Amino acid sequence: CGAFLLGFFGIMKPLLFDVTLHTDAATLFLNARFAVGLLSSALLAVQGWLAGRFDEDEPISKWQESLWWIAVLSVLAVFFADTFWTVGADEAMAWVMTSMALLVAGAALVYFMPARSSLQFLGGILLVLVPLKIFVLDSWIGFDVGGYGMKAFANSALYVQLVALALVAFLFPRRIAGSPADYPLPSPDFAVLLNVVSMAGAIGVATIELFRISNDWAGTAVTVLWAVSAIALTVYGLARRRRAHRYFGLVLFGLATLKVLAVDSSELKGLERIAAFMVTGVLLLLLSFAYQKASAYFHALEEDQ
Repeated sequence: CGAFLLGFFGIMKPLLFDVTLHTDAATLFLNARFAVGLLSSALLAVQGWLAGRFDEDEPISKWQESLWWIAVLSVLAVFFADTFWTVGADEAMAWVMTSMALLVAGAALVYFMPARSSLQFLGGILLVLVPLKIFVLDSWIGFDVGGYGMKAFANSALYVQLVALALVAFLFPRRIAGSPADYPLPSPDFAVLLNVVSMAGAIGVATIELFRISNDWAGTAVTVLWAVSAIALTVYGLARRRRAHRYFGLVLFGLATLKVLAVDSSELKGLERIAAFMVTGVLLLLLSFAYQKASAYFHALEEDQ
């Protein structure tokens, strides 16, 4: 316990106290504060490894895993602190870099930790936090801290976000869904959750980016985006027999319809309002037609099997 407390204080000191001693801006990751914090986190992991070596009753003890959890979270905390301290919270890439750190840490834990280790569960939690952070903290709040000095749909931060969300949505759920029986994540439900949350994050990021366009057609474009995404999700859910995607698509289309009736009808004028109603009506007909045809087709397949 004494060694753990010393290690914990070693992490908190560079995070909370040492920063007050610096008067000049430091170089990202090339400064004593980052090095001390990283070393302190690594030493906590070493303590966990040593604790496992001396615990012969259990191959992986709770104390050992607790130290590893704290070590991983401490590394992320040191990375976040140094990024925002050196790059600045008003820079979009600082938010993107910290999201990528969550992605890399989660992927490493899911892919490389032993199947019986709860660290894989920690990796799954970090992967779920990636789309939530990208949508809520980065795009919705963080990018506006510096006044959003980027051009909508013409900035690298947006496309790095979309690539990260695509990886979380399609790459890691396959790893989780094909995991062994003793895998600590509740597969395959967790894989579906990861996929749906990431898709929702991508739609949310694109929605925020559309609203940043100073154009009368931005609201209509958001409605079209939601409706088209709803159709794609519904058809995908039917084709892959995934109820969560199908329900998500129907809820999203309901939100698009509600937006047309409650928002677009009052805020839009002239051609924009007419276009929003017409496009939503056409897509509603397409959704109804596609849902009926796809549902009948897959139901017939099930009867033939």
